[in-house]
Amino acid sequence: PRFSSGGVASSVIASGAALHFGSSAATAAGGHYMLCWCSASAGICSTPEDFQVTAGTLTLVGPTPLQQDKTCVSGRTCAIDGLLSQSPGLADSLLVLETCGSNTLPIRLPEGSFQAAWSEVGTHFSYLDYDGDGRSACEGDECPFHGNTWVAGYCGCGVDDVDTDGDGVLDCEDWCPLDANKNASGFCGCNSTDDDTDGDGTRDCEENCPDDPLKGHPGLCGCGISDADLDMDGTPDCYDKCPSAPDSVAGVCQCAASFLDDDGDGTLNCNDLCPLDPAKTAPLICGCGLAEGD
Repeated sequence: PRFSSGGVASSVIASGAALHFGSSAATAAGGHYMLCWCSASAGICSTPEDFQVTAGTLTLVGPTPLQQDKTCVSGRTCAIDGLLSQSPGLADSLLVLETCGSNTLPIRLPEGSFQAAWSEVGTHFSYLDYDGDGRSACEGDECPFHGNTWVAGYCGCGVDDVDTDGDGVLDCEDWCPLDANKNASGFCGCNSTDDDTDGDGTRDCEENCPDDPLKGHPGLCGCGISDADLDMDGTPDCYDKCPSAPDSVAGVCQCAASFLDDDGDGTLNCNDLCPLDPAKTAPLICGCGLAEGD
């Protein structure tokens, strides 16, 4: 039952053909076994008694016998001596599991396999100090593969229990370990709040005018200033010195009313200090409306 396919190999179709015993691993005890041959031409090869010709021997590498029960004491270093095996190798290992061939490592047992120091007579197993920190797993090293620590801590082996941004959440659980205001990236990402300061329905991280509820981008006039063009002359009010006069923008005389020449003297009112005196453009000595005489 511990040899795949009941110990029967595949059919031989040519001299020197390869044989296999199915896809399952052989779990029989290590040792030497007889290779017995049966000719299909002589009858049906269905029972062990049909295989009467010795073709050779098969050496199965592995522990033998299979029931070699050993004892270790909890809380002490564990070592196993005298385990017998067929053709042992220096790199062979032994792992403690609840069920062989399954991921059933017992709780609180040191991680990693027993390392074997093989000999033909008997084998000695003990847990090694893999990380070279002076303590093996059996001696209390919770992190046998990380040489800088013996204790796993909250974050586990190889990860420091630090809180870089001081927000009360350890870095190993903080998605924003350098942002004290967030421990998850949220919508806007780390180091950027998810706030909507001006309450316009657009988060601050998505607009360039976070304090202006009427604008999301500066536009022509900038944040906090309307881009409106009340006189619809093509110049925004923020640049138009005559926002209510469509026929005038910034000029020397400013808005349209200043472009009038009420006295018809050829000098616009905005430049005429006597806008109702066609004879004068300045009051001089006598003033506007009065001729200058002796």
